[in-house]
Amino acid sequence: RAPIREHDETFTLAVSFNTMLDHLQLTHESLAQSMNLLREKQALLVEAEKLASLGILTAGVAHELTNPLNNISMIAETYTELYEKLDREKRIGFMNNIDKETERIKKIVNNLLSFSKPKKADLKEADINAVIISSLGLVQNMLHVSNIDTELDLAKDLPAVFVDENQMQQVFVNLITNAVQAMSPGDKLTIATRPAGEDTVEIDISDTGKGIPPEFMSHLFDPFFTTKGVGGTGLGLSVSYGIIKNHKGNISVKSEAGTGSTFTIELPGYKGEKKKYEATANYGN
Repeated sequence: RAPIREHDETFTLAVSFNTMLDHLQLTHESLAQSMNLLREKQALLVEAEKLASLGILTAGVAHELTNPLNNISMIAETYTELYEKLDREKRIGFMNNIDKETERIKKIVNNLLSFSKPKKADLKEADINAVIISSLGLVQNMLHVSNIDTELDLAKDLPAVFVDENQMQQVFVNLITNAVQAMSPGDKLTIATRPAGEDTVEIDISDTGKGIPPEFMSHLFDPFFTTKGVGGTGLGLSVSYGIIKNHKGNISVKSEAGTGSTFTIELPGYKGEKKKYEATANYGN
């Protein structure tokens, strides 16, 4: 701050300068508060969209649990009826089958719980192909029930990426769910990965559905924009867009009415992005 001395010829200038500093300080504090509030609201939007996705996934999981539960029921019933006739080895075989089906149920439930738990951002080195495969595990039953063919074209030797795996899983689940909802039985979902440049990865998620009307294309990533009518949150693509941008990536879409749509995600590789992240962290210390 500038020293103020009455009757000094710089008195007016000093007062103005100090007033300006006070305003700048207030503006800086207000901006910091706004940024913190924005981050909190963004986190709430991410969780809100995750809950909406969970509603869809839970319906699929309930159906998916039916098979192993039915198997356990039949094995137990058969075991009870034949118990006296079974030797020790066959009894153990029955128990092993029940254990196998129980593990299957445990895996289904754990996958859903892992997806649903709120988590702080945890950026780390990851294989994007593995993240895609784990995401498919969450929606596999939805694809099966909807009779959607799935084709994977995952490139080998891709650069590792620097991502929060849970958030990227949320993006893939959302895009796959949207694709399924745009398709009819017998249509095809294709997921492809490829290197783009020395340290960049691209992911295509394509469907052979009804496509997106041209007038909707410019609004796809707007918050609360939806073509699903009642029940659609309009948050899915907006939240996915935000997650990709927070990962210093890009997401774009190409679509043709009656033919289908392709969403393309571009993510920076692990090496370059980790260096930037560490540089930013060190600067802040």
